[in-house]
Amino acid sequence: MARLFIAIPIPENIQEQLQSLQYEGWEEGNVIPKDFHITLQFLGEIPDHQIPNLIRSLERIVFANFRLQIRGVDFFGKNDRPHIYFAKVFSADEGFDELFDLHGLIQDELNMGPFKSAANDHKKFKPHITLTRLKNIYDSVEQLPRLLQLGGDFVSEEFEVNYFALYESRPFKANNRYQLIEKFF
Repeated sequence: MARLFIAIPIPENIQEQLQSLQYEGWEEGNVIPKDFHITLQFLGEIPDHQIPNLIRSLERIVFANFRLQIRGVDFFGKNDRPHIYFAKVFSADEGFDELFDLHGLIQDELNMGPFKSAANDHKKFKPHITLTRLKNIYDSVEQLPRLLQLGGDFVSEEFEVNYFALYESRPFKANNRYQLIEKFF
Protein backbone atom coordinates (compact mmCIF):
# COMPACT_ATOMS: atom_id res chain seq x y z
CA MET A 1 0.00 0.00 0.00
CA ALA A 2 1.13 3.51 -0.77
CA ARG A 3 -0.37 6.77 0.50
CA LEU A 4 -0.69 8.84 -2.70
CA PHE A 5 -1.68 12.30 -3.83
CA ILE A 6 -1.66 14.29 -7.07
CA ALA A 7 -0.11 17.76 -6.97
CA ILE A 8 1.60 20.63 -8.74
CA PRO A 9 5.17 21.06 -7.46
CA ILE A 10 6.43 24.55 -6.72
CA PRO A 11 9.53 25.83 -8.61
CA GLU A 12 12.72 26.36 -6.59
CA ASN A 13 12.74 30.14 -6.95
CA ILE A 14 9.21 30.30 -5.51
CA GLN A 15 10.14 27.81 -2.76
CA GLU A 16 12.77 30.26 -1.54
CA GLN A 17 10.26 33.11 -1.52
CA LEU A 18 7.72 31.01 0.40
CA GLN A 19 10.28 29.90 2.97
CA SER A 20 10.60 33.55 4.03
CA LEU A 21 6.97 33.36 5.24
CA GLN A 22 7.66 30.56 7.72
CA TYR A 23 8.20 31.31 11.39
CA GLU A 24 11.59 30.06 12.61
CA GLY A 25 10.15 29.03 15.97
CA TRP A 26 7.94 26.42 14.30
CA GLU A 27 10.64 24.21 12.78
CA GLU A 28 8.87 20.99 13.76
CA GLY A 29 5.75 21.97 11.83
CA ASN A 30 7.33 23.86 8.91
CA VAL A 31 7.14 22.09 5.57
CA ILE A 32 10.58 21.87 3.99
CA PRO A 33 10.70 24.01 0.84
CA LYS A 34 11.32 21.13 -1.59
CA ASP A 35 8.02 19.62 -0.40
CA PHE A 36 5.91 22.73 -1.19
CA HIS A 37 3.10 21.80 -3.57
CA ILE A 38 -0.52 22.48 -4.53
CA THR A 39 -2.57 19.36 -3.86
CA LEU A 40 -4.99 18.58 -6.69
CA GLN A 41 -6.30 15.32 -5.24
CA PHE A 42 -5.47 13.30 -2.16
CA LEU A 43 -5.96 9.61 -2.96
CA GLY A 44 -5.16 7.92 0.33
CA GLU A 45 -3.94 4.34 0.59
CA ILE A 46 -3.72 2.70 -2.85
CA PRO A 47 -2.64 -0.93 -3.24
CA ASP A 48 0.74 -1.23 -4.97
CA HIS A 49 -0.70 -3.40 -7.75
CA GLN A 50 -3.15 -0.57 -8.72
CA ILE A 51 -0.50 2.13 -9.12
CA PRO A 52 0.30 1.25 -12.78
CA ASN A 53 -3.44 1.56 -13.59
CA LEU A 54 -3.55 4.91 -11.82
CA ILE A 55 -0.56 6.14 -13.83
CA ARG A 56 -2.21 5.04 -17.10
CA SER A 57 -5.38 6.92 -16.11
CA LEU A 58 -3.49 10.11 -15.32
CA GLU A 59 -1.51 9.86 -18.58
CA ARG A 60 -4.79 10.35 -20.47
CA ILE A 61 -5.28 13.85 -19.07
CA VAL A 62 -4.50 16.63 -21.54
CA PHE A 63 -4.31 20.24 -20.38
CA ALA A 64 -2.82 23.54 -21.56
CA ASN A 65 0.00 25.20 -19.63
CA PHE A 66 -1.07 28.04 -17.36
CA ARG A 67 0.48 30.52 -14.93
CA LEU A 68 -0.02 30.88 -11.18
CA GLN A 69 1.04 33.32 -8.51
CA ILE A 70 1.09 33.21 -4.71
CA ARG A 71 -0.52 36.20 -2.96
CA GLY A 72 -0.85 36.45 0.79
CA VAL A 73 -1.25 33.92 3.58
CA ASP A 74 -4.07 32.53 5.68
CA PHE A 75 -4.87 29.57 7.93
CA PHE A 76 -7.31 26.70 8.19
CA GLY A 77 -8.98 26.03 11.51
CA LYS A 78 -10.55 28.20 14.14
CA ASN A 79 -9.00 31.38 15.51
CA ASP A 80 -8.27 29.66 18.79
CA ARG A 81 -7.15 26.37 17.17
CA PRO A 82 -5.45 26.95 13.82
CA HIS A 83 -4.12 23.78 12.20
CA ILE A 84 -2.62 24.80 8.83
CA TYR A 85 -0.78 28.03 7.93
CA PHE A 86 -0.74 28.40 4.14
CA ALA A 87 0.03 30.61 1.15
CA LYS A 88 -2.86 31.51 -1.14
CA VAL A 89 -2.74 30.51 -4.81
CA PHE A 90 -4.14 32.66 -7.62
CA SER A 91 -4.13 32.62 -11.37
CA ALA A 92 -1.56 34.96 -12.87
CA ASP A 93 -4.07 35.66 -15.65
CA GLU A 94 -7.57 37.03 -15.39
CA GLY A 95 -9.33 33.71 -14.94
CA PHE A 96 -8.68 31.05 -12.36
CA ASP A 97 -10.33 28.47 -14.54
CA GLU A 98 -7.24 26.57 -15.69
CA LEU A 99 -6.32 25.28 -12.23
CA PHE A 100 -9.93 24.32 -11.47
CA ASP A 101 -10.23 22.77 -14.94
CA LEU A 102 -7.18 20.59 -14.29
CA HIS A 103 -8.63 19.55 -10.93
CA GLY A 104 -11.89 18.68 -12.71
CA LEU A 105 -10.12 16.65 -15.40
CA ILE A 106 -8.37 14.64 -12.71
CA GLN A 107 -11.66 14.10 -10.86
CA ASP A 108 -13.36 12.96 -14.10
CA GLU A 109 -10.58 10.52 -14.95
CA LEU A 110 -10.51 9.04 -11.46
CA ASN A 111 -14.29 8.64 -11.47
CA MET A 112 -14.08 6.38 -14.53
CA GLY A 113 -11.99 3.69 -12.85
CA PRO A 114 -11.31 1.93 -9.59
CA PHE A 115 -10.29 5.20 -7.93
CA LYS A 116 -13.83 6.60 -7.78
CA SER A 117 -13.95 6.72 -3.99
CA ALA A 118 -10.72 8.72 -3.83
CA ALA A 119 -12.10 11.27 -6.30
CA ASN A 120 -15.25 11.74 -4.25
CA ASP A 121 -13.78 12.92 -0.98
CA HIS A 122 -16.45 15.68 -0.84
CA LYS A 123 -13.99 18.38 0.13
CA LYS A 124 -14.24 21.67 -1.73
CA PHE A 125 -11.07 22.32 -3.74
CA LYS A 126 -9.18 25.19 -2.07
CA PRO A 127 -5.85 25.69 -3.85
CA HIS A 128 -3.12 26.53 -1.36
CA ILE A 129 0.45 25.73 -0.35
CA THR A 130 0.88 24.44 3.19
CA LEU A 131 3.70 26.32 4.90
CA THR A 132 3.30 24.94 8.44
CA ARG A 133 1.28 22.23 10.15
CA LEU A 134 0.26 23.73 13.49
CA LYS A 135 -1.21 20.65 15.19
CA ASN A 136 1.36 20.40 18.00
CA ILE A 137 2.63 23.98 18.01
CA TYR A 138 1.37 25.59 21.17
CA ASP A 139 2.24 29.24 20.50
CA SER A 140 0.50 29.31 17.10
CA VAL A 141 -2.46 31.33 18.41
CA GLU A 142 -0.07 34.03 19.64
CA GLN A 143 2.23 34.09 16.58
CA LEU A 144 -0.31 33.66 13.76
CA PRO A 145 -1.76 37.23 13.76
CA ARG A 146 1.72 38.68 13.29
CA LEU A 147 2.48 36.22 10.47
CA LEU A 148 -0.83 36.96 8.76
CA GLN A 149 -0.03 40.65 8.87
CA LEU A 150 3.55 40.20 7.60
CA GLY A 151 2.53 37.74 4.87
CA GLY A 152 -0.62 39.58 3.88
CA ASP A 153 1.21 41.70 1.30
CA PHE A 154 3.33 38.84 -0.04
CA VAL A 155 3.27 38.43 -3.84
CA SER A 156 5.45 35.84 -5.56
CA GLU A 157 6.81 35.85 -9.04
CA GLU A 158 4.49 34.21 -11.56
CA PHE A 159 5.29 30.62 -12.45
CA GLU A 160 4.20 28.33 -15.24
CA VAL A 161 2.43 25.05 -14.63
CA ASN A 162 3.35 22.64 -17.40
CA TYR A 163 2.90 19.36 -15.53
CA PHE A 164 1.39 17.78 -12.47
CA ALA A 165 2.73 14.79 -10.58
CA LEU A 166 1.84 11.72 -8.56
CA TYR A 167 3.53 11.55 -5.16
CA GLU A 168 3.79 9.10 -2.31
CA SER A 169 3.44 10.59 1.16
CA ARG A 170 5.75 9.05 3.72
CA PRO A 171 4.84 10.86 6.96
CA PHE A 172 7.64 9.44 9.06
CA LYS A 173 10.48 10.38 6.70
CA ALA A 174 11.38 13.93 7.75
CA ASN A 175 14.04 14.57 5.08
CA ASN A 176 12.16 13.00 2.21
CA ARG A 177 8.51 13.19 3.13
CA TYR A 178 7.15 13.18 -0.43
CA GLN A 179 8.51 10.85 -3.09
CA LEU A 180 7.86 11.69 -6.75
CA ILE A 181 6.40 8.70 -8.58
CA GLU A 182 5.52 10.10 -12.01
CA LYS A 183 5.18 13.42 -13.88
CA PHE A 184 2.34 14.13 -16.31
CA PHE A 185 2.82 16.74 -19.05
